Amino acid sequence: GADSVCIFACVCVMESCLTRKKLKLLVVDRESQHCDLIRHCADILDGEFNCELQFASSGKKALSLIQSFEPNVVLIDVYMQDMTGFELLEQCCEGAAPVIITSKNCSEEIRDAAFEKGATLFVPKSDDPDEIEHLFYAIATLAESCMVKH
Repeated sequence: GADSVCIFACVCVMESCLTRKKLKLLVVDRESQHCDLIRHCADILDGEFNCELQFASSGKKALSLIQSFEPNVVLIDVYMQDMTGFELLEQCCEGAAPVIITSKNCSEEIRDAAFEKGATLFVPKSDDPDEIEHLFYAIATLAESCMVKH
């Protein structure tokens, strides 16, 4: 769709700069199999991205990692056990890294809430490796734009 074209265009413009910078991604997701898939895709794309990953299965752990790891981008699933992704977003994101909210529930209500709470992007959660590869390009583009600002 139009979003894919926009992300692709942004990636093409910045792609040559991305490999030289460290991409620090914090993934907050209670589903270990989804975290494993993201880790696997990061390993495959290692030649394209200089990526360091950290994972948190709870909001509490994520808040701690945001302080110690200082990610460039935070990927947060809406549904967690100790708090919602929206609650985490409200607690962690004042002046912090860009946040991508993800969920298998792609309702308009969830998307709208993500942006109202301060998310930079909403991405439907997927187990398709091709879609996760596109997600990495979007993450890298966000990280690059954040690094340029600082």
